[in-house]
Amino acid sequence: MTRGFDAIAITRASWHYAVLWVGSSRLYGEFTAGSRPSARRNPHDPRGGLKCTQRPISRHQLPFSDTNQARQKQQQQQQQQQQQQQQQQQQQQQQQQQQQQQQQQQQQQQQQQQQQQQQQQQQQQQQQQQQQQQQQQQQQQQQQQQQQQRSQA
Repeated sequence: MTRGFDAIAITRASWHYAVLWVGSSRLYGEFTAGSRPSARRNPHDPRGGLKCTQRPISRHQLPFSDTNQARQKQQQQQQQQQQQQQQQQQQQQQQQQQQQQQQQQQQQQQQQQQQQQQQQQQQQQQQQQQQQQQQQQQQQQQQQQQQQQRSQA
């Protein structure tokens, strides 16, 4: 494999914990926060690139056992975030559905009110017609009485 930087997994305080490939073997070490990763330069080269401290870190001292584990952690975090987003979307959809149901209920109530108003108007019209009929009957009775009085006179 190529010499150089593989992956920075965790940043802690002023140190970067990273994995280096030297030949086909892995070397775990500490690197200063100000150094820039470069896969083309030897990390032990004093001219630049990653500068390893004099005391390398052993595998069990690292906060992770391997870069694969760090990647798995990242994937888990991403999955959790996606799940949270999906839950939020579901909640929003439920809220929208509830709002739509409320709107439908309001529309139904309005329709019922309109129907009641129409029924009231019809009843009023019927009452008016009955009153008109009663008035006509009274007029007819008055006319008949007048005719009877004339015929008697």
